[in-house]
Amino acid sequence: MPQPLVSIICPLYNKLAYVEETINSVLDQSYVNWEMIIVDDGSTDGSFGVVEKFISNKIKLYKREDYKGDKGASVCRNIGIHLAKGKFVIFLDADDLLLPECLKDRVSLAQKYPGTHLYVFNHALFYDVPHRSFQQKVHSLFHTAGFYLSRDKELWMLSRFLTYDLPWTITNGFWKIETLRMVGGFDEDFQRFQDPEIHTRILLHKCTVRCLKYTRKPDVLIRIDKKRHNGTLGGQKAKFSIYIDSVELYLTKFYVELKKTGRNHLLKKLNGYLFSAEANINYLLKDCKAEDNVFYESKRVEVMNLRTSLEMKKDFLYDLSINLHSAAVKSDIGNRIKLPALIYKLYMFIN
Repeated sequence: MPQPLVSIICPLYNKLAYVEETINSVLDQSYVNWEMIIVDDGSTDGSFGVVEKFISNKIKLYKREDYKGDKGASVCRNIGIHLAKGKFVIFLDADDLLLPECLKDRVSLAQKYPGTHLYVFNHALFYDVPHRSFQQKVHSLFHTAGFYLSRDKELWMLSRFLTYDLPWTITNGFWKIETLRMVGGFDEDFQRFQDPEIHTRILLHKCTVRCLKYTRKPDVLIRIDKKRHNGTLGGQKAKFSIYIDSVELYLTKFYVELKKTGRNHLLKKLNGYLFSAEANINYLLKDCKAEDNVFYESKRVEVMNLRTSLEMKKDFLYDLSINLHSAAVKSDIGNRIKLPALIYKLYMFIN
């Protein structure tokens, strides 16, 4: 069987410390028929110059400013979709790594199941050293059990995305280019939640998703950048405002979609996004400066008002869980035994 071309689409923004390693992981692939489309989003740290050294007939570098569209990873990915020449697409962030057999295995499985829109594979996480990668055992156990116990696999996957208990990330997916173009690519209004938005959308639109994640070894390594994580959740009020705005955008969009398609029984799942927002506020209130308390409490009021505006009913489990989470975050013992994280995972699993 001929080797189809695979397009690897990589948005780039200030990843000087990592992007060369990411490109080398693509160059080390045992599968040779690929193109890498890197779309720079206005890097200021020298990332663009590093990538320039790798430009070839297989590795192409573009500037997002040369195309219409605002700043953001979704815009860069859509540019990549427009430029892609491959039959299949994989999205790779500029700090993540493909394992050597990734493309070969994904193409082989995709050819085995040709009537599928999206294939989902497995991943592992790492901090600084790739060979010390790991998987989230509790999270994986809950998801594996839920997947195999569910009669309707695609309904289970949809419910997880609606809950914000995400079963996979953007790099797990192996897309047919025709599928991405059929659904219109990424929604560029989303500054956060781009991944759950597009996955929720394709599952709602009855695209066929074949989840191979729970039977395959990881083939991609996703970097956990502590500085980026702390910067996102650790006190930059502007970023947190964007996060809350994105919660509202996601809930409003899919609340309307679920009502329109008569899937009212799934509306309760959306509480997961509200719970996640309030859980983050609990952490931020514990660690922030006293003068920032009013700001984060005002964000909690926004979350509560959003719940009311969408006519989402009071939920005993939600109220009990968020109150327990708040108490656990304030407790030194609770934090030491990671009780807040356990309450969070249990709520997402049960919801």
